[in-house]
Amino acid sequence: MWLFGNSKIQGRELEECLAYFEAEYKLITFQTRETDRCNVALKKFGSAIMNNVQAAQEACKATRRLSQSAQEILKRHYEIETVPARAILVFTTWSYTFSAYASWAKVAHSEVEAMANGQSENINYFEQFASKCREMQRSAEEENKKFLVDLNVNRKRINQIMNRVSLELTRQLEPRDSKGRYGNYCKRESAKHHLTLGR
Repeated sequence: MWLFGNSKIQGRELEECLAYFEAEYKLITFQTRETDRCNVALKKFGSAIMNNVQAAQEACKATRRLSQSAQEILKRHYEIETVPARAILVFTTWSYTFSAYASWAKVAHSEVEAMANGQSENINYFEQFASKCREMQRSAEEENKKFLVDLNVNRKRINQIMNRVSLELTRQLEPRDSKGRYGNYCKRESAKHHLTLGR
């Protein structure tokens, strides 16, 4: 459970810490959404990848999108403008986590493509990698909690930030193609398209 009260940190330092938390929380929320979306697709099409062309195409599309979004998340993480001294540890933890997540997503896409072609040579490595990523994710989430406890900021303020991110997610974090268009992204399979996060 997160503990909040009256913040002992005031002024500019507090505002920088909260701005960092909001920027990172936006990426974490986007990551969760894209992972859930991919999981839904794999649950629907995964069992038929090796014997159904449409299922294979849909599964490959889902993991390609996941890999692209993971790379964008990692890029945006390192683009966070201000990382206060109090946030260095949690920032570093998320750096390792997002990096591992991006690598895993790339492996996931390669594995699904291999399965679609009747091959699956790296399944044990893939499963071990996935387990390690989940472990790193839990550690990063724990550091997030410690960071907020250290801030000791009013719970209402944190809730406002989290709610604002949730409300912005649909539009500002909607994946777009390279021309900035929203909408039927998933229907376009060209490799030249990539995910971006709206600012």
